Amino acid sequence: MNSSINLNQINIKALRYYVDVCHQKSFSVIARKENVSVSVISRTISQLEDVLGISLLYRNTRSVLPTEAGVIFLQTAQKILEMLDRSLQELHNNTEEVQGLVRINAPLSFTRHHIMPYLAELKLKYPKLQLALTQSDTYIDPHQQGTDLIFRIGSLTDSTLRARILSVVNYALFSSPDYLRTHGTPVDLDDLKSHERILFKGHLGVETWFVQQDDNLQRIDLPVSFTVNDGDSLLAAAESSMGIAMLPDWLACQSVKNGKLIPIMTDHKWCIRAKPIHIAMIYPNVQNLPCNVRAVMDYFIEKYQIGW
Repeated sequence: MNSSINLNQINIKALRYYVDVCHQKSFSVIARKENVSVSVISRTISQLEDVLGISLLYRNTRSVLPTEAGVIFLQTAQKILEMLDRSLQELHNNTEEVQGLVRINAPLSFTRHHIMPYLAELKLKYPKLQLALTQSDTYIDPHQQGTDLIFRIGSLTDSTLRARILSVVNYALFSSPDYLRTHGTPVDLDDLKSHERILFKGHLGVETWFVQQDDNLQRIDLPVSFTVNDGDSLLAAAESSMGIAMLPDWLACQSVKNGKLIPIMTDHKWCIRAKPIHIAMIYPNVQNLPCNVRAVMDYFIEKYQIGW
């Protein structure tokens, strides 16, 4: 890298082009997005390479990939752009009043437990804010369905969207005090064989139970007495002594606090898939996030920092 770089020669637009090209692995996709020619994108990044004195990209007819130095610079470029966007947004926030419509979409059970209880306070904080809330447990495209902020629980896959991770979901086994008094409390995997198991059945099918054994996941295959396709109904089934359920922390927390559920076999680590499951706020990949959307995001980030 050139040790005598003149920072005045680094073009912010070139940084944005470079970051976007690295994410999409294509000049043409970014050219269409920016409504410019492919040659403009390529030439702008070439000028950035000249200023830095390094090659940032491998170019061929099929794809565009960052070089080893390009990967390192990508991290720096992203941080620069994020800091710049944040600073500019703070300037806007100082001059703009939080108002107007924010369209939110969230899963049904999560809405009931962790969004609805906070909306009245949010409206008191920002009286001119308008909220439109829809609920769905399946994926939606915010660009196609006109949504500003999406709460989702799962693995993040869509690279065209931005996401703020709020929490990693932890799972455990729960049942009611009455059920455990009647059937006994299991302490190991063999004990589970004599118990009623209740499962969630979503759009991907019936959830699978896994337990961590050393560095491996062991699948738990036991008879199932009840399945349900709604998180609140699964919670209610466990509370009403229908059996043992594997529940996420965000769903079971209040029932544990009020004594309706008891966590069991807590010395085991439970999950429903190998990949971590996140609770995240997802929003369109725009350069300037509207002030009202940012305010709603910041509000929920503050609320969830204290845990469930």
